[in-house]
Amino acid sequence: MLIIGENISVIRSKVSQAIKERDIQPILEMAKAQTDAGAHYIDINIGPATKMARIS
Repeated sequence: MLIIGENISVIRSKVSQAIKERDIQPILEMAKAQTDAGAHYIDINIGPATKMARIS
């Protein structure tokens, strides 16, 4: 069975704040928790924040 983690989305305040502050740690922690729970892949949705998330 293939398990895809999700719920890492810009509409979550924790993710939105991390993107605004360019702080990857909260997002990494969420992804690690999902992989620790058995996810093979992680679906990350930054939606309308795409331009905001670009890193020089």
